[in-house]
Amino acid sequence: MKVYMVRHGESEGNAYRIHSGWSSVELTDKGKEQARASGRLLEDIDFDAVYVSDLVRTQQTAALLLPRLRNRFVLTEEMREYNNGPNVVCKPFSQMEEEYGEKYLQWRRELDYSEIGGETPEHFFARVSSFMRRLEADAAEGKRNVAVVTHAGTLRNVLQYVTGLPYKQGALMGTSNCSVNVLEYKDGGWRILAWNYTPELPRDAARAE
Repeated sequence: MKVYMVRHGESEGNAYRIHSGWSSVELTDKGKEQARASGRLLEDIDFDAVYVSDLVRTQQTAALLLPRLRNRFVLTEEMREYNNGPNVVCKPFSQMEEEYGEKYLQWRRELDYSEIGGETPEHFFARVSSFMRRLEADAAEGKRNVAVVTHAGTLRNVLQYVTGLPYKQGALMGTSNCSVNVLEYKDGGWRILAWNYTPELPRDAARAE
């Protein structure tokens, strides 16, 4: 089974350097164009299932990416971005640094905002791992091609699940907005066929916020 995992298009959070987390930030006009462009890479693939993170920016991306399959989208909480908590979400990076100083910089370095209401890295990995096992069950049922629309931080957890690469080191294999990342599950194991491919690779930051 091949799995085509696509990061959402540029969001308002990406454009304005605001922590998006589980908030309802939307795509920018640029993000919408990115989704349409990447959709052309997928238009000839016959998908057996389409899973979409239930956050607004991923739903908007999926609708532009695979419009013909819109009535078949399966929304999932498991593939949401990191939950950085109510004290962080929708705040600019600069404001957080001003309010919390070195403590905030530590949270960013450790990718752990659980001290102020976010989820732990372990919980994040556990829910993404649960979804990956769901995909493995899909393969066992005979599905051949599956699309997943998700987030940068979530894709780092996918890398950790597939390769054992620590989450922080996943930044070395970052994902640009609307990049297409292709995995294959075969004979009980995962392998990466393509990573961070876009029609015209944008110079967007891949860091999950």
